[in-house]
Amino acid sequence: MEEPILLDNTAPKKKQTCIECDNPIIVKGYPNPLCEACREKFIKYPIPKWIKLFAAGIVVLLLFSLSKLPKNILTAMHLEKGKTAIAEKKYITAQLELEKADASLPGNQETESYLLLAAYHNQDLATLFKMFESLKSKTFEDQELFSKVESKIDQAQYFFPDDNFNALVNKNDSNYNNIPIDSLKAFTVK
Repeated sequence: MEEPILLDNTAPKKKQTCIECDNPIIVKGYPNPLCEACREKFIKYPIPKWIKLFAAGIVVLLLFSLSKLPKNILTAMHLEKGKTAIAEKKYITAQLELEKADASLPGNQETESYLLLAAYHNQDLATLFKMFESLKSKTFEDQELFSKVESKIDQAQYFFPDDNFNALVNKNDSNYNNIPIDSLKAFTVK
């Protein structure tokens, strides 16, 4: 038997049903045939738990960062004030600002380097030695800062008497008034 020939060359239309639950009553006007109950279910689809946990983790990190931000800004401000004070040759102010920055961020190479420079100019030998001990094992990426620090460390040796000067003082019974001026001139830096 032959199949009937259709005049419009189309296959007979199958009645549409919901693609989720096969309900014959679908909501018209949408590309996917869904019944009203299935459409509501997909609209109110629950957010997966892993997405909620990921978002909670992001919020926790954001809050932690925001709690640390004021301290980091204050530390950076103290460091910049100290560097500016060194450039203006206000070494006491520089040392006070850099000590605050070092207390907030101990072990920072840049802060310790500038603190060493300020301590050198203030002749604060305790801080100078402390910063030298901290910096001597570190490698510097900023060669300009390294050369400044190295120069001040080399010059700091003149703050202390050498063995020859100690022998001269001991020879005069530790009384500086008895040392001839010509002998003292040999130990001065020109």
